Amino acid sequence: MKLEQVLTTDAYCAQNIFRLKRFLLNKPELAIWAKEVRLKKLLFILSYLNASYSGNDIQLEWGEWVYIRTEVFQSHLGPSFYREAIEVLRAAGMLDVNENYLPNVFSPKGEGFSKSYRLPYALREMPEELVLFKRGGKGGDVREDKSEIGNETQQFIFDCLARVTLDSDSFDGITETFKANSKNARFIRAKNTAEKILQGRFNVKAGKNQKRIYHTLTSAPREMRNAVRLDGQKLVEIDVKACQPSLLLKFLDGIPGCEEYGRILREEDFYSFFCTGQSRDLAKVQFCRFAFGEYKRKNAWGEKFTELLPEVAGYIRENSTWLSRQLQDLEAEICIYGVVETLRAMGSFAIPVHDSFMIRAEDSEVVQRIIEAEFRNSFNFTPKVSVKN
Repeated sequence: MKLEQVLTTDAYCAQNIFRLKRFLLNKPELAIWAKEVRLKKLLFILSYLNASYSGNDIQLEWGEWVYIRTEVFQSHLGPSFYREAIEVLRAAGMLDVNENYLPNVFSPKGEGFSKSYRLPYALREMPEELVLFKRGGKGGDVREDKSEIGNETQQFIFDCLARVTLDSDSFDGITETFKANSKNARFIRAKNTAEKILQGRFNVKAGKNQKRIYHTLTSAPREMRNAVRLDGQKLVEIDVKACQPSLLLKFLDGIPGCEEYGRILREEDFYSFFCTGQSRDLAKVQFCRFAFGEYKRKNAWGEKFTELLPEVAGYIRENSTWLSRQLQDLEAEICIYGVVETLRAMGSFAIPVHDSFMIRAEDSEVVQRIIEAEFRNSFNFTPKVSVKN
């Protein structure tokens, strides 16, 4: 990306330079940076954050860490200027540097530059005239729904989302808990989700390379679901327990150890079984790293699983590069185009969040039977299902 491209394509370029200049002039120690050439280069850094995160199309979310290629900055700005510019933007409160992700200062490639940045939360609270970047500045009206409806099932999901509201007391309790526990990223995501729901921006669309359906609530903190209401009534959430490991069973037919794998799924808590003494949530994370990542750093869950089911573990590791997408597609076929489509045909209500469903309390038993039937029809396995009020 060239500096000229950023400055000519950014619709807010002129007013942002003006805002940045005024802001720097009000800080004597930074006033030397309020010259046009330097201002443009500072703006380039912030513009690149937006563009690199979104691919020049989707708005940058406040508080989201963005990995950038520092050589892009250095080629346009020069290493010395880049290093100083980052510190100026940091001092001005316009940029956060991820202290947890710093390259090796002795590495000839790293050269001591930070590689992860974000627009700070504080910018959301600044006076309007000092807000440097508005979310959606490159993507049009921030209040515009960006749904891409491709079939009747997706339309049904959109229509269900359009019927829900948020309970203000529940929502305030959730956000206060986030703030009290210093969970700032979850707090920001919750506020953004509430804003989208109030504005009718449900953004229902399928994944680019797989069949999963995404919408506003799939990217929201899980706790947000407790604040969702339908006609003033709280929804319940029905969830397929250990869904990804259960789906994996379909691909293990004939692999030594698959019977024991199936038994553990049916009779035990799958994640905790292979790693006692740690939380279930951590065990779940370690399973995902073992099954779907490069697994360069061994973990307790993966090592215990390999010890007890070596052939199954070998199959998973040999096929880890494509398993994740295959399982997501299979999940969508069962949960979206099986369960949700059946509920649509019945004239019911359901908001799917990948392998769970937000439904009316009176529909719980019916939906559970539909889930079990769809799994059995796909690969003759009945998963565990939980209902959360």
